Amino acid sequence: MELEKALSRGIVLCDGAMGTQLINTGLPSGMPTACCNVICPDRILSIHKKYISAGAQAILTNTFDANRLKLEEHKEYDVRDLNRLGVELARRASAGTDVMVFGDIGPSGNEESFLYSLQEGTIIANKAKQDLYDVYKEQVIALTETGVDAILIETMSYLLESILATKAAAENTEIPVICTMVFRTPPDSRSGDFRTLWGDTLPDIVHGLIEAGATGIGANCGEVVEEMPRLAQQMRNMTDLPLVFQVNAGRAELDVKTNQTVHPLGPAEFGRIISEVAAAGASVVGGCCGTTPDHIEAAHRCLYC
Repeated sequence: MELEKALSRGIVLCDGAMGTQLINTGLPSGMPTACCNVICPDRILSIHKKYISAGAQAILTNTFDANRLKLEEHKEYDVRDLNRLGVELARRASAGTDVMVFGDIGPSGNEESFLYSLQEGTIIANKAKQDLYDVYKEQVIALTETGVDAILIETMSYLLESILATKAAAENTEIPVICTMVFRTPPDSRSGDFRTLWGDTLPDIVHGLIEAGATGIGANCGEVVEEMPRLAQQMRNMTDLPLVFQVNAGRAELDVKTNQTVHPLGPAEFGRIISEVAAAGASVVGGCCGTTPDHIEAAHRCLYC
């Protein structure tokens, strides 16, 4: 189903976390999760199917870290192959349904080096921008040529990188391009003044991403779980574009008994926050780090029952 058509029917519910699901089932430390498309495709397929059974109307490909820079130390894996496999697994899981597949793209992981290059003069700065653009372009093409319904660029914390990623997508595909940012909790001295880790302000983000060609914007992950409805309302006041919000399950903690990462926000509380985010103006909602099929099922009940 096309995203525009789905949005005309109401709120779209996305899936939840893939990475934390894989980590808690034994993903080797430091291994990009996208490598699981080759190592354990059945596990990816199973997670996708569980989210669909929980009520997800859109699922993200397991390609969050399937870019050239993230795979620098894992050169045995090919960028195009990992992205292609990610789409194919999502399509297999959603076969026979109206569930949409969003091509998932995460940050380059190279922000500090990129920032340093920007300070080294015009020639070096322009080359750094072009190189980063090309990293995203490569992944966008790999995802779209295999067939996704939209591109979702997520967990971005630096606006200039987000703009380059969004441009790379918007200029190399005709499908919807969404970009979501990670925000920090504002201090009491500037309550409601949401900014990224690098200090980018909400007005600058909204303007910059729209100018770059985004057809949807929003927020995901981060420490502003309870503040997500307020953030959604502020963003809705600035644009009529579809808003995409993926809420995590709270700050990660290590369970020393099981040696697994746990998140404190349970399904019921997650469902409440998701419904408040939707009421504040979000068009597409879902889960991020720490969320499970149970969280998505709870969100489904809150939104549609």
